[in-house]
Amino acid sequence: MRRLRTFLALDAQRRRLFLGAFRRLRTARRALREQPFRDLLPVAGAPGDATPLAAPSKRDMERAQAIGWAVRTAARYAPGDNSCLVQVLAARDLLQEAGIAGTVFIGAGQDAGGSNAGFAAHAWLKCGDAFVTGEAGHERYAVIAVVSW
Repeated sequence: MRRLRTFLALDAQRRRLFLGAFRRLRTARRALREQPFRDLLPVAGAPGDATPLAAPSKRDMERAQAIGWAVRTAARYAPGDNSCLVQVLAARDLLQEAGIAGTVFIGAGQDAGGSNAGFAAHAWLKCGDAFVTGEAGHERYAVIAVVSW
């Protein structure tokens, strides 16, 4: 009941963003199960090949930060595995729908257990210089692919 009261206490725009993020997370999880990764996030080149984007306006940055909040919050409550990649795909769709440019980063590294622990991957999304999703732990990964729109 407390969660419902918290949700209802949000302004109408935040409620719409949260519900949109919740739906996009479900869509992203389903897409990852049904489609090859290369179709969901076509990566055109290496990290150095990324075309620099124009700096977003203050209004776009505020909207991107609100989308990031909505995706991260909805991911805590949505059923299923809402991994970093699922969150990135959901946030990307919401940013594109709002006409806001962004950059997705895919990184690779070692599991936290050390050099023999195995491969780990992480995805994060930025709008300008600000993180939208995936900021936590991104510094442990070497960027292996970048895609901007």
